[in-house]
Amino acid sequence: MRKIILFSHPLLIAFLLFNLCNDDGIINPLPENHLVLGDTVTVNYGHTLMNMQEHIWLSFDSLLEDSRCPINVLCVWAGNARLGFSFGYLANHYKISLNTFTAFQTDTTLNHYRITLIDVLPVPHTDSSYTANDYKALLVVDKK
Repeated sequence: MRKIILFSHPLLIAFLLFNLCNDDGIINPLPENHLVLGDTVTVNYGHTLMNMQEHIWLSFDSLLEDSRCPINVLCVWAGNARLGFSFGYLANHYKISLNTFTAFQTDTTLNHYRITLIDVLPVPHTDSSYTANDYKALLVVDKK
């Protein structure tokens, strides 16, 4: 006997309803919040990227630290930005933090997926102030 599995996870339902169709009701082949394995992807603070084929998602949850040297200042060291992420694979959910400074953890592997933080934008500048909502993380997610 065959069983029918219905999507009941709220994130999957929201993704399907709000991201697969454009304003004309036409299905988009690749939504802008699609997590493409092996490519550098950008995730805004508070946003989530999804890969429906792999059943994974990645959220940029928190700005834990940003002590990077501003571009218009001469610093002794480059500083560090540490960001908090949530990663989900099927029913598993993980909280991780990644850093820009290579002496600290810049990547991690969970359930055969390596997540690497490439960069954080915006770059600090003494003439500008930023809130967490201004931040974007550039990452690569690879399947191992």
